[in-house]
Amino acid sequence: MIRHLLHREPTAEDYKTMNRLIRDLPPELVNSPGFMAETILRTEHVRELKAIMKQAAFEGQQRIHHDLDARIDRAAISALSRIRDTMPIGADDAAYRLLRIAIMWMIGVAVVAATASWMVAAWYMSPERQAHHAATETEFARCVNAAAGGFTIGAKSKRDASEARRDMVRNDLMICAAEYADRRAGDL
Repeated sequence: MIRHLLHREPTAEDYKTMNRLIRDLPPELVNSPGFMAETILRTEHVRELKAIMKQAAFEGQQRIHHDLDARIDRAAISALSRIRDTMPIGADDAAYRLLRIAIMWMIGVAVVAATASWMVAAWYMSPERQAHHAATETEFARCVNAAAGGFTIGAKSKRDASEARRDMVRNDLMICAAEYADRRAGDL
């Protein structure tokens, strides 16, 4: 039947493919001449597809081998161009790049230092930590001198020595006295 349909002699590969196609079929279909003809035609179709894929793979491989040198050259030139673009042109260019990196690093360090300083200052100046530290006689004297000195310097520079400013100095002096008394009593 294969000779009549395909006009060629069957090969061992044809028999293997046909056996794979009809292996799990019921005997009624396997013994049917119409189904057998269809199986033979499908086997031929599978053989032609394999031949086409084999030819396409061979042509693709030949094309790759034919273009391989040019593609390797293009890839090498591209890699060298990237390396060349990242390398410094000369000593001046290298110094400029180093200076730019150093400036960026210093700006980063300055930002971190300024942020840390700001946070420490904000913590130190927070209302919970505000105190004149008048724990001893010497510190009490310094606290009084600082409060009075601020008022005196403000008055010498011809600022407005208004009633509010006097009240502020009086309040600072009272805070110094209260802190001194509390610390002497052992409350703080």
